[in-house]
Amino acid sequence: EAARKSFVLLKNDGALPLVKGKKVAYLGPYVENRNMMGSWSIVGEAKDVTTLKEAVMEREEGKDAVFGPGCTLLGGEMKLEGFTETMEEEPSAQECQVMLEEAVELAKGADMVVLALGEHRLQSGEATSNATIQIPKVQMELLRKVCAVNGNVAVVLFSGRPLDIREISEKAQAVLQVWMPGTEGARAIMDVLSGDYNPSGKLPMSFPYCVGQVPVHYNEYSTGRPHVEGKDK
Repeated sequence: EAARKSFVLLKNDGALPLVKGKKVAYLGPYVENRNMMGSWSIVGEAKDVTTLKEAVMEREEGKDAVFGPGCTLLGGEMKLEGFTETMEEEPSAQECQVMLEEAVELAKGADMVVLALGEHRLQSGEATSNATIQIPKVQMELLRKVCAVNGNVAVVLFSGRPLDIREISEKAQAVLQVWMPGTEGARAIMDVLSGDYNPSGKLPMSFPYCVGQVPVHYNEYSTGRPHVEGKDK
């Protein structure tokens, strides 16, 4: 219930809820990822997390679904460090290419695509400032390739902070922000995608149009205004 109430539907051009009986391809690195807990879930264990694929297969929608990772979460060029967590070994470049090609073929044969994309949990939290607030490049490539072959794409976006989602919003018909939803997050996501629960969450912070717009404050004048003596507040 907590996860459902936290989700924010950022865009929906008629793609959601999913239509029963349609073939849906669930693609992306978060389809079978168990690490959906926030960066400060110190005592949380990934083994307790239900994956999105498992949540789909529990439902009637599972019989019309296909699945594929499409890519890794970060890509080989990005390394993260945090607490005692060990990063998964990256597959070879050839294996990554096969993953991408398989995902594109699944997208071609589907009526609808749900792309589960986003940042790694360790990209949010203490000491994680970044000059680029977009999802990793390897996932952006997957987004572009899938959207090129299927015009019905809903993005389920995982992150612990605001992101620059200009291209995601432009290419996808729906964008559902699910943050880092925790152990029962996948079941909550399916409740929303299927229409069993109407997402009513509101953004607790502003999403900048691009990194150049930062900092963004709801109760402050925009940056760049000239200073007026006596009007500091």
